[in-house]
Amino acid sequence: MNVNAQNTEAIPWKVYFYGGFWGHHGRDHAGTEIPVNHTFDWEGEEWFVPAVYACGQGLVMDLFCKVSKEDVEVFAHKWNLSPESRSDDFDQELVENIEAENPLNSHFRPSLMLNGKELPLLHTCGMAWNPVFPEGNDPETKAVLAHYGFAPSFGWNICRAYFSWATKKKPRIKCLQLTLNPLAVPVPGPHFTVQKPGDSFSFTHPITGTTHTLTVQSLEPLELDEKALESEPFGEWLFPSHGLALYYKISPGLPDRAVTVTDCVSSDAPIHKGHASSGFEARPSGCAAIGIIGGADGPTSIFLAGKETQPKGGVLACSALHFQPVSRVEWRIVFHEKRKGSITTLFSA
Repeated sequence: MNVNAQNTEAIPWKVYFYGGFWGHHGRDHAGTEIPVNHTFDWEGEEWFVPAVYACGQGLVMDLFCKVSKEDVEVFAHKWNLSPESRSDDFDQELVENIEAENPLNSHFRPSLMLNGKELPLLHTCGMAWNPVFPEGNDPETKAVLAHYGFAPSFGWNICRAYFSWATKKKPRIKCLQLTLNPLAVPVPGPHFTVQKPGDSFSFTHPITGTTHTLTVQSLEPLELDEKALESEPFGEWLFPSHGLALYYKISPGLPDRAVTVTDCVSSDAPIHKGHASSGFEARPSGCAAIGIIGGADGPTSIFLAGKETQPKGGVLACSALHFQPVSRVEWRIVFHEKRKGSITTLFSA
């Protein structure tokens, strides 16, 4: 099959358990393709499971969600998107808005029962076919559509899921029960500022319509422990270390992670020590810096130096980090919403 005008050679169709759409690693053999040609509706969305692959270590499943070209056109026009658009072109709040409305994104976690036994999910990978900007699609996406015969005139959200066998021996594939569980999507909410413990801010939940009040328990400067950044892989970098730590409570209470609080601005970029005097900012590769300068509670709290323990029942939000001390932060509420319910579908191979 031809994947583009520049490359007329066919991409060999092989699916491996240790790999993705873009190749594989290790010495495992390609899986055996088992056509299932299953379709189902998920709250108005048309979904397809064209095939599964029996590999030595487990089962690989391809899932497709069909999207109309018109929906993609409306979305791209609303946000003035083009093939050259990148997430770095927008601030984080706008990225959240865009991603929440992107028709080529499906936020879910699959689970699978094979012959009545649940298969452990190892991981998933995904990509999308954009019919509005076909020149922006990569050859691998074209090859996947071509292999299954899906029309490029539609948009396609594509997911490949990897499940380990639940038994020591590779089982015979008879009955499959697939469940798609929606994941919460971040939806930006209102902004607010607070100055001291006892300050409060009221907001309305966009789904329930309930008014909630956020009350500050503690608001104090934070500084990363420099000793924690002297070891690898951080030793070659200068990291921003100053911010604010906000402990808060929300009343009436909400389910865990249903609402989070984050800074409206991003952290200062780390600087390589070799470029510190030149003013040139060289960003570290990989995810090392992200875990350190991430926004809300999590890795950042590990490196707080000389701070008191968390107030009872309080939730921690850390501001963006800067090279200079921070005295004021504009915070924002982020709602985490599930847009649909779970679905379970049965089929055989």
